Amino acid sequence: MPLPPRNNIPHLRDALDYPTPPASLPPSPLLTLAPPSRHSSPDIALCRPKANLPSYEAKRKATTDPPSGSPKRIKHSPPTPEQTDEAPAPPAKRIVPFPEKPAVIEERNGEIEFRVVNNDGRRESTIILTGLKCIFQKQLPKMPKDYIARLVYDRTHLSIAIVKHPLEVVGGITYRPFDKGQFAEIVFCAISSDQQVKGYGAHLMSHLKDYVKATSKVMHFLTYADNYAIGYFKKQGFTKEITLEKSRWMGYIKDYEGGTIMQCSMVPKIRYLESGRMLLKQKECANAKIMAVSKSYEVHSPPAQWAKGELKPIDPLTIPAIKDSGWSPVMDELARAPRHGPNYNALLHLLNDMQNNSNAWPFQQPVNKDEVLDYYDVIKEPMDLATMEEKHEKDLYPNPEDFIRDAKLIFDNCRKYNNESTPYAKAANRLERYMWQRIREIPEWSREPRCENIIPVLAGPKTTANSSSLFNLLLGTAPLCRFVAMADTTNQHNSSPQQGVARNNDPALDIAHEHQHPHLHHSAHGAHPDNIVYTSGTTDEKPSDFFTPSALDDKHKLAAKGGDYDYEVEKATRSSSDPDVIEGDNKTKPWYSPSSLYRKYRLLVHIFIGCLFTGWWIASVVVHRKDKNWIIPFLFWLAIMIRLITLHIPITVVTKPMHWVWKNTGTRIANLIPEKMRTPAAGFLVIAVMIVGSFASDESEDNTRANRAVSLFGLLVFIAGFWATSRHRSKIVWHTVIVGMLLQFVIALFVLRTTAGYDIFNFISELARLLLGFAKDGVAFLTTPDTANLTWFLITVIPAIIFFVSIVQLLYYCGVLQWFIGKFAVFFFWSMRVSGAEAVVASASPFIGQGESAMLIKPFVPHLTMAEIHQVMCSGFATIAGSVLVAYIGMGLNPQALISSCVMSIPASLAFSKLRYPETEETLTAGRVVVPDDDEHKPANALHAFANGAWLGLKIAGMIVSTLLCIIALLSLVDGLLTWWGRYINLDGDYDLTLELILGYLFYPIAFLLGVSREGKDLLLVGRLIGVKIITNEFVAFSSLVDKDPKSPYHTLSPRSRVIATYALCGFGNIGSLGTQIGVLSQISPGRSGDVSRVAVSALVTGVFSTLSSASVAGLVIVDQAKFSSGS
Repeated sequence: MPLPPRNNIPHLRDALDYPTPPASLPPSPLLTLAPPSRHSSPDIALCRPKANLPSYEAKRKATTDPPSGSPKRIKHSPPTPEQTDEAPAPPAKRIVPFPEKPAVIEERNGEIEFRVVNNDGRRESTIILTGLKCIFQKQLPKMPKDYIARLVYDRTHLSIAIVKHPLEVVGGITYRPFDKGQFAEIVFCAISSDQQVKGYGAHLMSHLKDYVKATSKVMHFLTYADNYAIGYFKKQGFTKEITLEKSRWMGYIKDYEGGTIMQCSMVPKIRYLESGRMLLKQKECANAKIMAVSKSYEVHSPPAQWAKGELKPIDPLTIPAIKDSGWSPVMDELARAPRHGPNYNALLHLLNDMQNNSNAWPFQQPVNKDEVLDYYDVIKEPMDLATMEEKHEKDLYPNPEDFIRDAKLIFDNCRKYNNESTPYAKAANRLERYMWQRIREIPEWSREPRCENIIPVLAGPKTTANSSSLFNLLLGTAPLCRFVAMADTTNQHNSSPQQGVARNNDPALDIAHEHQHPHLHHSAHGAHPDNIVYTSGTTDEKPSDFFTPSALDDKHKLAAKGGDYDYEVEKATRSSSDPDVIEGDNKTKPWYSPSSLYRKYRLLVHIFIGCLFTGWWIASVVVHRKDKNWIIPFLFWLAIMIRLITLHIPITVVTKPMHWVWKNTGTRIANLIPEKMRTPAAGFLVIAVMIVGSFASDESEDNTRANRAVSLFGLLVFIAGFWATSRHRSKIVWHTVIVGMLLQFVIALFVLRTTAGYDIFNFISELARLLLGFAKDGVAFLTTPDTANLTWFLITVIPAIIFFVSIVQLLYYCGVLQWFIGKFAVFFFWSMRVSGAEAVVASASPFIGQGESAMLIKPFVPHLTMAEIHQVMCSGFATIAGSVLVAYIGMGLNPQALISSCVMSIPASLAFSKLRYPETEETLTAGRVVVPDDDEHKPANALHAFANGAWLGLKIAGMIVSTLLCIIALLSLVDGLLTWWGRYINLDGDYDLTLELILGYLFYPIAFLLGVSREGKDLLLVGRLIGVKIITNEFVAFSSLVDKDPKSPYHTLSPRSRVIATYALCGFGNIGSLGTQIGVLSQISPGRSGDVSRVAVSALVTGVFSTLSSASVAGLVIVDQAKFSSGS
């Protein structure tokens, strides 16, 4: 819309003071409109009443003088005998006043005024826009502040503000007019929280309509409303029916998921500022008509005999009128019987909540067969929420099971027809989780045994109970109805309370803030009729950057001071100027497109893939029938076939019998143990397993039972030390600790003792070596083949890092990495009883590193508890990333030892962190595993993802090279200074005073507790490596360990000491990583930077000892030391 010239925007009063309303306005039976008087308020036209109606001018004085006809309390007494013979006096009629809104009165009294401004450079305009910006930023805490400021100050936008003197802004509307399409989009609308419930919102909207209509060609408003905002917009004349042609607004207003687009079309003949007065007059006239025919104002005195004494019961049938009506006690009982069954109201609330959920948009109505041609060919039993509503109204759901069965049918149909990566399947998964969460909140359905009938039987492929865990035998079983497994993407919150922890005052845990997501927010307060609805809309840029500070961070700052954080309701819209607006996201694809063909023939495609890999597997078995290489192809074939089968057959076909067997065996055995004895019994059982697994094997070289006993003693010392220094010893969940140590030991046994475990990890190691070879081909192309064969670190290691990071980004784009991490996380989540965020980070750390793993839970970082922050940082310190793993293999370290150490450190970090910093608060991700999608920065295609990975790998490689260069130079400088200083006290020769020498003696006891061989100088040398790793980084320590120089002191290490040192150094636990993690988490959530800094040192120490515990366990179980020794 071409804006008025700068410094020449018409004043609101001038714009609205047009001469007369159109003469063609049909006369109203109640009012006639007259042109505004020049002697009256210039921005409010007077309403001339007819002669038979009371004057409106008298009505305007209602705020100071009560009207003469105002209602008064009339005292009535029983009639006297003299009064009974007289004619009854006419009853007094009550007059109900209809006062004006405070906003109208304040404007008339000059207390407020309405101003239209834009960024025209004038001082007053800038002050008003700044006030509006501050109100919008406060009332819309989820919107980025720079995004709000950019739109408010955008010169293509106009704002109408409510201004008090002197220039105090209390509310306003920012909108963008589109003159060619004759419509405008509301961008922001907000009233200050301390000025609401005064009618400002309605009066502001009336001013906006009259101003826009008088100064432009715009005759329509468009905006989006959430479920709570619809009522407000309806009162302001908006409707869900969009009569404006799509060609006029398509491409400017984009469909927003979860929002309802609404339109308001203005009538040229109506002046909206007069609508309030018109409504008042209509109410008065309607009330007068009602009073003329109604006798509700009459007061009837009770019968005279009621005042004579005690009243006797009256038989209703003795009253002739009741007897003639045919009434009987049986009829009365039938009339009082409920219309619906006992579950009707609960199911109605559940259905309404599901319909109002932001993920219900694909399931509201039946699928249109004209738009989706093959849907009813694939889905034979369709179901949707509208059909469920009809069935519910007809009382076709006598029990909750029938209702949930239909709801499950909706979700199963969606997943059957749509691929898992589509927004429809994701919406189905999220809505299903929300349904189970709501079911658990209904007390009548959450108790045994009904819960067993509802949740396990109807849970479906995405829902499993927690009764089949092996570890329930150790620590007891949990109620079957309490847990429903959740593993996919979601933004919904768990509101069910957790036992044993304090209630967290984070508003995200409040049920009133359910279904919150980055743009559209709901609140229980939103149902208030006077609340103003806030909107965000048009922009030419993306609404936020990658690291956007969360407005929820202020909550944690206030909580530390004992304050409360106030969360306002907001309603936000999708940007109408996004690059993908014009193209659209939901166009119907042609039948010959690959996705359409896949959906139609997916069963045949999956059968073909299954046959292809089955033939390949049979051929591999025939070829390798006489050697041990059959295990890897078999596992690969088995994984593919299980995945293909579960795409069509629910996994519950297998899990239900397993649950039944476990419930009737393991659970019953566990219940025989008294509850107080279960934890000690589980602890002794794990210790017994460790003793038997450690000492049953034969001795070899220096791998004696005495050394194994030292390793076991050291592990117990580590556990006891962390228990003694725990922040809350009474809050320790021993289930997590015991299961974590058991898992660590079982993984070590599988890798270091079994042939199958060795073959699997050896296969993974061979893949890593092949990856190095592929990277070498790239180096040979850029340089020469001779250069690629050089053993320089810069030539062999750095290119492999770059190539590996690119592969990781490609796998992440395809969803393979998220799926793998999600399955890992689900296992640790249910077995160790940690929160979903902790399980995801712990599972992802060995694959993508300490900083990137925290990015997986970026939406939840502002809500993490102190214990969760401690655990997230500890997981990063306890393992290494896949990118540097390839580098270490290129340096000559044993790949099986490195990979197994990373996996073993996952349960160890969870166990030691919960031992050092137990959970004492309610967590946001309790009861679910969440791996959110990064839709904001998702690559356009696979090539884009691979290119982004190459650039990221280059940055990581550059950081490693520069860090190593500086750290090694710094170490040389420190050693030179120490040596120079030591020579003056005769510390030279074979015992030069160096940093390694000092650290070797400091960590000598640690090396002893790990079970390092006590022959020669192994204890001192391993202690040095551990100290160098903590002070500098593991790169420097590993480079010393694999040094092949015969003069190197580490060349003489025994195989056992080499294996233990490899495990002990395999982690990011160093001072440099401490700064990295603080920086990453503080950048994700600046408001939690103080909390991150408070637990950082504790998390570093815990992560280091988690890695050392893996070394102790490796010292317990390793037998063939030469096979696993580094640099061999």
